[in-house]
Amino acid sequence: PKTLDPPIEYDCSHIAQTYCSLLLLVILGDDLTRVRRWDILEALKQLQKPDG
Repeated sequence: PKTLDPPIEYDCSHIAQTYCSLLLLVILGDDLTRVRRWDILEALKQLQKPDG
């Protein structure tokens, strides 16, 4: 993925929006082969709080 220099403070992933986007793709019949799953997983890891 491309990175911005300097990073934009409010340009971050959002769990609910990601879920809705994936759900909408499935409803529309997409097979999700072009979804960058590892990027989504990495973003989720970054959102996890240190206490669990």
